Amino acid sequence: MEPIRKTVALTITQDCNLACTYCYEDYKSKRKMSFDTAVSIVEKYLNDPTDDYDECEIDFFGGEPFLNFPLMKKICEYVWERCWIKPYVFSTSTNGTLVHGEIQDWLYKHRDRFYASLSLDGTEEMHDQNRSKSFSNIDIPFFVKTWAEPSIKMTISAETLPSLSKGVIYLHSFDFEIHNNLAYGIDWTNSKNTEILSRELHKLIKYYLGHPNIKPCSLLDMQIQYRGYDKKKWCGVGTDMVAFDVDGKNYPCHGFLPISVGQNEAEISRSFDFSVIDDLIDPKCKDCILYNICPTCYGANYGETSRVEIRNQQLCNLTKTRALACSYFEAQRILTKTHASGIKEKNLSIIEAILEIQKQFSV
Repeated sequence: MEPIRKTVALTITQDCNLACTYCYEDYKSKRKMSFDTAVSIVEKYLNDPTDDYDECEIDFFGGEPFLNFPLMKKICEYVWERCWIKPYVFSTSTNGTLVHGEIQDWLYKHRDRFYASLSLDGTEEMHDQNRSKSFSNIDIPFFVKTWAEPSIKMTISAETLPSLSKGVIYLHSFDFEIHNNLAYGIDWTNSKNTEILSRELHKLIKYYLGHPNIKPCSLLDMQIQYRGYDKKKWCGVGTDMVAFDVDGKNYPCHGFLPISVGQNEAEISRSFDFSVIDDLIDPKCKDCILYNICPTCYGANYGETSRVEIRNQQLCNLTKTRALACSYFEAQRILTKTHASGIKEKNLSIIEAILEIQKQFSV
């Protein structure tokens, strides 16, 4: 059994040096977390023997976290110099523009106990279209050489969707593992988006079938065999996750922080109970076979509708398009692997999922 991990996100700054087109943080400021506030939070979670988690991930969050690198460095070194009850790891996600000089030296020195994932949205043209023309300020090779399994967070906007396959293949040229998602909180109503997504995913399927040793991007890894299981939460919001604002107040996750939804809505969210699964089920979606593998963000839902369970229906057809592409991809992979030796028993659940998805969503 895998250890239970508690993710503790520290908003060490509300400031950012970019203005991404899809950013959901509408309430940025120059405020920063103090050392005393950060220490009190870290000590609580690393020294609590009563909680039911086995290890703790301390995630430095922003804004752009490296705008408060002095605090990040000071907290890490404070923790590393002491003994704690809970095992822990440090992590952050960065736009990469500040990762040079002293910051690079520090990250490389501590690469075995600190992980930084990079947000990069594809080719230079795609990235600059989404993220303030910042591509030229990022030292991509540094992330590749520093961590054994470097990963990329690739966010896709409606503007960069037509270049999706090109961007993914470009990022694979650096040996990145790609976690990509369709942006929340933007307009996806254009009916052509479904056709474009299907076209781009099938280009990627062709690429992956020709390069079987490359791990497919997350858009083509929907785990369709789990589509029929009992309803469950999409993530650990409010239970396995907690986020702290710069003033030390706790919220269900970073999607519910004041920087994301505003102070009043954030304050209300602190009383939500995310342990009751039935309260998180959208009535419009409850009978869909894709429910458990359909990505949703409870924070984005709350920011858009003031209801955590009401999902963004603009993404519905795009998710069905993904499911169709994933089922086709899995079918091709099974045929490629088993045409000579027959179908293995472990593939039967995937085959059942393929047939069900194709029957329900094919036009």
